[in-house]
Amino acid sequence: MKNTQIHRVIPVPAFNYRRFDLRPFHVARCLPAFNRLRSSLIALFNLPSACLLHLRASIISRLLSTSVSRSLYNLKQAATVLSKTLLVMIFSTLIPVSTSGFAMASDVTSTPSDAMETTTTKAITAAKVNDKTTSKIIAVVAPMQHQAMDDIINGLKDDVSRSENASDNEKSGTKANDQSSQSSGRQVGKALYRVEVFNAMGNSNMMHSIMLQLAKNDKYSIVAPIGKTATQLALSTVKNKPIVGLAVNMTEEERGKHHNFTFINDEVCIGHSLALVNALGYKAITVVYSNDDRIFEEIKRSRTIAKKKGIETIQEIAINNATEMYSLAKNISDKSEAIVILKDHLIVSNIKALTDISHKKGIPVIAADEGSVISGADIALGVKESVIGSKGGEVAINILNGENIANIPGKDLTDSLILFYNKKSKVITENKAKDTANSMKYKLEIL
Repeated sequence: MKNTQIHRVIPVPAFNYRRFDLRPFHVARCLPAFNRLRSSLIALFNLPSACLLHLRASIISRLLSTSVSRSLYNLKQAATVLSKTLLVMIFSTLIPVSTSGFAMASDVTSTPSDAMETTTTKAITAAKVNDKTTSKIIAVVAPMQHQAMDDIINGLKDDVSRSENASDNEKSGTKANDQSSQSSGRQVGKALYRVEVFNAMGNSNMMHSIMLQLAKNDKYSIVAPIGKTATQLALSTVKNKPIVGLAVNMTEEERGKHHNFTFINDEVCIGHSLALVNALGYKAITVVYSNDDRIFEEIKRSRTIAKKKGIETIQEIAINNATEMYSLAKNISDKSEAIVILKDHLIVSNIKALTDISHKKGIPVIAADEGSVISGADIALGVKESVIGSKGGEVAINILNGENIANIPGKDLTDSLILFYNKKSKVITENKAKDTANSMKYKLEIL
């Protein structure tokens, strides 16, 4: 065990720790680690070196308290502890001086360097890619985390992984290469493919910062934003890379305005949702939605469509933030027979709170995606989320293998809708779900 002199412990300068859900940390003064930390930060987080000049040498260290074993001088052993310290230092440095913000990545295959391994915290996983490889990286940008997002990302990763396995087989010259290439239905190049996932945590400013970082960083070959809002932001920010929009309700006319864009459309419009409501026999519903411009346009359309579908009453409740979900119960009309939600990130990410409220009232939650049913909604008409990711991964690999994105039309998945039913539902029976699927001529999937 190495002996290391531990200097007095001093606090990090004023910093809003709660904003990032971190406890106040103390860092010890340990100057010999400065150079290694500085080089690791630049490589690990892809930060401009100028930003790091603002860090005070007197507070740079890898220790959180004097109670930590002195053996933590080995930065490789101290990776878990050090990551939180680095996060504090980075945010306290970049917030006052950086205009581009800080992009967060997760779920990446990476390699250690400078005796430091990539480490995951609650909000961030930093990652590096081995410079010796010819990796082509697909950057996936998620507005926030919830089940549907996870399924889309996993679908894309699975497709990329299959392509990477086929690439490995090609390198080895085995027969498996031919079989893999035939089964994937496309040519697979020799390069390795990687996926990095950036989560904006529901923060529009953070999402903008992520897009700026992706536009500047040449290591990313393709940007794959999830949802229309993220896609529109990518189109306005990232001009120098192909963009594959996932779960985006856009048209070929809109695609034609951009030379570097294609999309996977899975959007279930309010008309589909109201047709399901009608088939289930409900005449009075409550629509819960966030104040998103895209969602608001759908809500306006619902007022006209509802009359055609035989729905007599629509109560509309707008939610500004997650905390308002918990006070929603008192606002739902006693006459309401069902709660309807769309593919709305804020609402879907808080689906558990909504289903708790609805089930206490004895009414179902009717959603528009598979992930919501997995998380507790009673029934939904939508597309399998993993298919969205898989189709997006297929398009991305084709682009990486040389296909011109301008020649790739958007893919519409709304012609393969599935009725998803939650077998744990206490307000809609399985027989009713089967009858509804038969009457609407949709495949039924029981989750």
